[in-house]
Amino acid sequence: MTTTLVNMNTSFGGSNGVFRQCCRNHRFDNRSERELSPARSAYVWQWGLKNLPWRQVMSDALRAGDSSRSSTSAKSRCLFRTETSGFTLIELLVVIVIIGLLASLLLPAISRAKAKAYNTVCVNQLRQLGTATRLYAEDNDTRMPKAEILPTLPLDPQNPLPRICDVLGPYVGKAAGTNSAAVFKCPTDNLKMFTRQGSSYEWNTELNGHRIDETRSSNVRIVRVEIINGEVVENTDEQKVLRFPPETTPLFLDYDEFHPRAPKSGKNVVFMDGHVTPLEVKLD
Repeated sequence: MTTTLVNMNTSFGGSNGVFRQCCRNHRFDNRSERELSPARSAYVWQWGLKNLPWRQVMSDALRAGDSSRSSTSAKSRCLFRTETSGFTLIELLVVIVIIGLLASLLLPAISRAKAKAYNTVCVNQLRQLGTATRLYAEDNDTRMPKAEILPTLPLDPQNPLPRICDVLGPYVGKAAGTNSAAVFKCPTDNLKMFTRQGSSYEWNTELNGHRIDETRSSNVRIVRVEIINGEVVENTDEQKVLRFPPETTPLFLDYDEFHPRAPKSGKNVVFMDGHVTPLEVKLD
């Protein structure tokens, strides 16, 4: 009889408390069993099992088991929903707006940093070209190169001068079979002068063949003729001495305003003494 009771408890959801509660509901009192002698208790127990309304007991136990399992499943579903819940549309929109605001604050600073980095590269390259010009002069009796200001439009098409990038190529590591050395290319050369002319930097053709560090050039003849309405108003012919102080005589400068920075000029220039600054235009 005891074995039968255990199996029935198991079949009713594995809970001994469920079955005992159902028995109590049908007037099977366990306290009376404990108050009787062992022999009398066994008799009462057997009598109770025989006379219980088993159909009702089983039905009540099954309902109790189902209710317990349903409660557990509901709790599990609730926990599952809590763990897998995602962002709402409003939360996503708030995140997107915050990212947009941060980007609008950071992009100008990034652009300024990028422009400053490009300018630094340009300044370093001009300084290298100034050094290369000095090395060339030391190998050529202190005389500076002769080159065209625009190689594609030579001043004398019958006797064109070489490109400055070809003259100084051996001093700046120009690779064989290339158009020009990388040091001649400004990172902000938006006019493609490097591709067309071989250099983003304009050579000062006034220095063609001059001695480096020369402070003056003598025997310069300047003729000035001014004509108004077909009549000669002024006609002068005089000798001048041109001075080329190294600290104010440019060697190379950007072909165009590659580095906008109002109110200063957007051109960088390297001088004969080797220092590099933005070009300053002084109007007299």
